[in-house]
Amino acid sequence: MFCLLSTFWQGLLSTFALFALSFAAVLFVRLAVYYIKNSKKAETKPEPAAESQPVQEEKPPEKKPARPRRRVHTIEIRPDEINRIYVADRNAR
Repeated sequence: MFCLLSTFWQGLLSTFALFALSFAAVLFVRLAVYYIKNSKKAETKPEPAAESQPVQEEKPPEKKPARPRRRVHTIEIRPDEINRIYVADRNAR
């Protein structure tokens, strides 16, 4: 009986240890990827010029004219005849 109980606790502790190890590994990999991406961005930033130049205000970009809205057509779906509905991506054009 004692052998069965000891293997239960050993298995439970092994499961928790494996979970903690996996969690730490995933956290380490995500932090490494984050720091690698940010270090590349920091390297590509241009250094500020030694001479101070007057700051020019940038004009806001011009807004595109609003597109006229398309009419929405109603559709009727009969569930006894149709089992799947595919929706097209609007940006796929």
